[in-house]
Amino acid sequence: METTKNEIAQIFVTDFESYNNGNQFEHGHWIDLDQFSDIDSLNEYLTNHFTSIGRQDPEIMITDFEGFPKKYYSESFDSALLESLFEYLEFKKSCHNEEALFAYVNDGNDFDNFDEAFQGQYKDDQDFAYEVAEQLGAIDHKATWPQNCIDWEYAAKELMYDYQEIDGYYFRNL
Repeated sequence: METTKNEIAQIFVTDFESYNNGNQFEHGHWIDLDQFSDIDSLNEYLTNHFTSIGRQDPEIMITDFEGFPKKYYSESFDSALLESLFEYLEFKKSCHNEEALFAYVNDGNDFDNFDEAFQGQYKDDQDFAYEVAEQLGAIDHKATWPQNCIDWEYAAKELMYDYQEIDGYYFRNL
């Protein structure tokens, strides 16, 4: 399933026994990850759920994902990866731009670098280059020449060696 940034973070869990018997939906269900504070509380819930239906030490399988970056997808119940996902979800709660964070992490970057890397949202590389030049004081607003002669496409190309654009958001390469 294609994941979008504004969905609730959810996983569809089942066990390998049900899945291998051709019926992943027998005991499988969607879980809203916002209901859990960490991997331990999720583990406790899953243990209780599968124990209540007679499964002792089930091999948990995650067969679908929604509402979080693909970086955290794994069909196996990878505790370390899920712990990282819970850390991302906690960070997201205080993030000033959730859509940019989603784009950054979905591209494979670590969320803990987001605040340092994020530069803003721009129409294109040329607008971004102009804004950087203006912030550096390289633009003299009283002069038309040579500013009106600058090849902003070339300036942007040179600048982008140190930055990346993801879905209209700009990030400094760290």
